[in-house]
Amino acid sequence: CYKKASDLGNPRGMNNCGLMYESGFEGNSPDLEKAEQMYKQAHKIGNLDATINLAFYYLNVSSKQSRQLITNLLCI
Repeated sequence: CYKKASDLGNPRGMNNCGLMYESGFEGNSPDLEKAEQMYKQAHKIGNLDATINLAFYYLNVSSKQSRQLITNLLCI
């Protein structure tokens, strides 16, 4: 359902797909690159939840890299 909404350009669906990819779903392993991609797409079209999830995602990477990623996110 979220995948279909995401494919149709729905930012809420994109964010929810990001959450599913980040945690893994239906027996699938997490796909962090796909999660980041989904969060970014939803963020770029104004989904605040995706912006927050992307920031938390970036906080889970190395501290130097995460500071730069969050700085870049806030400037987008």
